[in-house]
Amino acid sequence: MKRTLLLLSALSFGAMSAFALDGQILINQSTLTAGGGTYVISQPGSYKLTGNLTTANSDNVTAITITASIVTLDLNWARW
Repeated sequence: MKRTLLLLSALSFGAMSAFALDGQILINQSTLTAGGGTYVISQPGSYKLTGNLTTANSDNVTAITITASIVTLDLNWARW
């Protein structure tokens, strides 16, 4: 029983960590790396950059690609 509860708690925390409190989907270096070096926004919604992004090859590389309509991307410039 304790293992099941611990697993459920870990899974719910992991799922929630990708979203800000206001429902925005957070984009950071981890999500860029998990996407193979490019993060593709393919679903409508609100997204927020939470830190600087570094690509493996800085020459003419697109870090974020938006293919969906009705997307808001908060670059969070005031933070840096």
